[in-house]
Amino acid sequence: MRIKISPLAKNDIKAIARYTEQRWGRSKRQSYLKALDSRIMQLADFPESGVACDEILPNYRKLSFNQHLIFYRRLNVESLLIVRILHQSMDVKL
Repeated sequence: MRIKISPLAKNDIKAIARYTEQRWGRSKRQSYLKALDSRIMQLADFPESGVACDEILPNYRKLSFNQHLIFYRRLNVESLLIVRILHQSMDVKL
């Protein structure tokens, strides 16, 4: 399955990277982003592994990763879209 990343999700990743590097250093930033990428790529094999979150928007799912939630939806049988990657304490706005 092909995974696409929305512009908002790309911005989320950049913000996560900046914060992680400022707080814990470059090495931690690199390892955290690598682990996040691995978690996202798991969706290629298991697209239904996230939990449905129809209370936010119909047909959206969320997958937890450490202190973050990865929000995504299927575009078709061959691809899905990562919509946002938000800290679990944030107010969800997709």
